[in-house]
Amino acid sequence: MNVPALCIVGDMQELEVSAAITYRTLNPSIHLSIIPMAGHLVHKDQPALYAQAVHTFIKGVK
Repeated sequence: MNVPALCIVGDMQELEVSAAITYRTLNPSIHLSIIPMAGHLVHKDQPALYAQAVHTFIKGVK
């Protein structure tokens, strides 16, 4: 994949965090956001941080 993509995971999901870090290592087009105090449903657990991560990503994509 050669297009920017955002992967957002909650820090309470250790396997998902590990997989996301590995995915990022294998593909430099992946942007990673690990949200504190969030589980699998990051958008429900931390909606403001989720929205901020998405906003920051969209602003930075060129």
